[in-house]
Amino acid sequence: MKGIIGAVLGLLIGLFIFKISDKIIRYKCGKLDKEVPKPDIMSKMLKNIFILVHISLYIATYLIMPLTKAIFVGLFITIAVVGTIVDVYIHIIPNETVLFLLGTGVVYRIITGGMSSFKGSLLGLLLVTGLFLGTGAIVYLMKGTIGVGAGDLKLAMAISIALGYPGTLYFLFGLAGAILGYLAMGYMSRTLVFGASFPMAGQIMAGFIAAFFFPYVV
Repeated sequence: MKGIIGAVLGLLIGLFIFKISDKIIRYKCGKLDKEVPKPDIMSKMLKNIFILVHISLYIATYLIMPLTKAIFVGLFITIAVVGTIVDVYIHIIPNETVLFLLGTGVVYRIITGGMSSFKGSLLGLLLVTGLFLGTGAIVYLMKGTIGVGAGDLKLAMAISIALGYPGTLYFLFGLAGAILGYLAMGYMSRTLVFGASFPMAGQIMAGFIAAFFFPYVV
């Protein structure tokens, strides 16, 4: 029954993820005085894959997690998919998306772990901030550029608060795996060259969602 609920919610919400993304893209482009990108940047097949991933993750979430947690993780999945789509189109992680994720994450921590769970959030925040800033410093010394965008850092910080500890460690493992997988596919398909930059919302969001499943599969 829970799997059916997950499938229905995943499908009903999934059918609107591109409409939601389009509204965010148009809002940000208007605010930044940028041209709205053409919708054909993403193929129909890739759009269908996003919807299928959204549905599949919802089903898995509702099958293996307690209902209260599944409701929140489902919301995080939708935020993750929409945030990834927006970044693919305009290479921006909107502050509004980060703030919404942060607010939802704070409520999630209070309901699932109580106020004391924010000690873990603080530890996770320090860990992520130190790692991202340290990585940025290394890239700057090697290439003369920071390498990590401000939007990437803010998103990772919001995620660390939502996940707490050890959830943040699971997030970092998932993030590393997502980046390695993306690089491997990029190099094999010759669509990515060494030293090239790329939008990271998808990899960060993949690590975020993977962190929720990590305790159930390991």
